[in-house]
Amino acid sequence: MKIDKPGCLNCHHSLAPPRCESCHGAQARFYFGTVKISGVKPAANVMAKQVSCTGCHNLEEKHSLEQVAASCRACHGEGYDSILTSWQTSLDDFAQKVQARIKEVQKDLVRTKDSSAKAKARGLLSRARKDLARLASAKGLHNPDLAEAVVQSAEKRVDQAAKFIKNYPPR
Repeated sequence: MKIDKPGCLNCHHSLAPPRCESCHGAQARFYFGTVKISGVKPAANVMAKQVSCTGCHNLEEKHSLEQVAASCRACHGEGYDSILTSWQTSLDDFAQKVQARIKEVQKDLVRTKDSSAKAKARGLLSRARKDLARLASAKGLHNPDLAEAVVQSAEKRVDQAAKFIKNYPPR
């Protein structure tokens, strides 16, 4: 399928039921818990068996947190939209904290002379960055529990990288 406005409209405004995962595979894999991230045992979002993509996303409107929050309110009642915002804020804050930690450890890595420690630390930092990037592309709100597990796993990798570096100080 062509990724341009007419190509998108073929799905978003057709009479056929949308196959969202055709273009939004990262989000679908995250939502249904089929994503593969080492160190994390994925599970589907608790709503995945009952709610399709269009249960939260109104294809007639621009995708936004506010639009999805309106869907939350419609099913769960007033106040539930604030839970959605809270999840988003918490996930963003946690991921930013781990990203900042990656930068700190990366600076320490430059000063380390031991090539074995550097290689191990680089591998761990690389994996953490990749996992956080996958999370960002999948939008963590598609599966908040899995998103938190991914960030925790990335944080653990960064901590392991820091330990490798501290065990091999600069010479």
